[in-house]
Amino acid sequence: MQDSIMDWFAQNAGLTIGIMMVPMILLFACYIKSYVRIYSPGVEWRHYRKGKLYNTSDGGMVVRIPFLDRVEVGDGPTYYKGSIIDPLEKSLKKEITVQAEIREVWDAWTTLDGVKSFFAPDAKIDLRLGGPYEMYFNPNATLGSRGGENLRILSYLPPEMISFEWNAPPDFRRIRKVKTWIVVQLKSEVQGRTQVTLTHCGWQDGLEWDEVYNYFEKAWTLVLERLQQRFLYGPIDWESIMNE
Repeated sequence: MQDSIMDWFAQNAGLTIGIMMVPMILLFACYIKSYVRIYSPGVEWRHYRKGKLYNTSDGGMVVRIPFLDRVEVGDGPTYYKGSIIDPLEKSLKKEITVQAEIREVWDAWTTLDGVKSFFAPDAKIDLRLGGPYEMYFNPNATLGSRGGENLRILSYLPPEMISFEWNAPPDFRRIRKVKTWIVVQLKSEVQGRTQVTLTHCGWQDGLEWDEVYNYFEKAWTLVLERLQQRFLYGPIDWESIMNE
């Protein structure tokens, strides 16, 4: 009987292989169904491996490893997923002293004419809770590529503190929609000077986040230096800077 069965399998090798492949095909189909996802363009996803951010993008295919990976999905400018690092553990802090009274420095940070004198060539500001705080470093670019866009004021205490949302530059497309936040604190000093402390919080883990951190390490230094120059020599000449 056993020999007859073996003979049958030997004579029908193709069918035998087909029968053996069926369970493998079914297992593979179950894996594809459970652990492979293809998202439409514009759908943001974040891929985590062992609890750490592994990759993020909008649209395309994601392949997960069972028990090690997870994927979080969101869309739109309010998409905010992932683990935020405690500001006590990681924040970017810059300080400078400017030759101006605290009220003058406050106006520089909180009015349209003020921010255009040192921060950006154009802007949109409405000093109220939830009001816009947008800086257009490239005003002539297309919508979404002008600089700090779709950002709002989180809190303020005249003339000592203002906090607002911030995001990554347009070149960092994958994490640009994830909002961080800035706290600017002002403190009066002797001889009509004001100490300015800028703290950038809301960082997350990942190589691209490290690149953005390094970018703002230099960028905020430049912004504060321009604030200082604005009170020493007058408003920044944006036309000459943009033509360089």
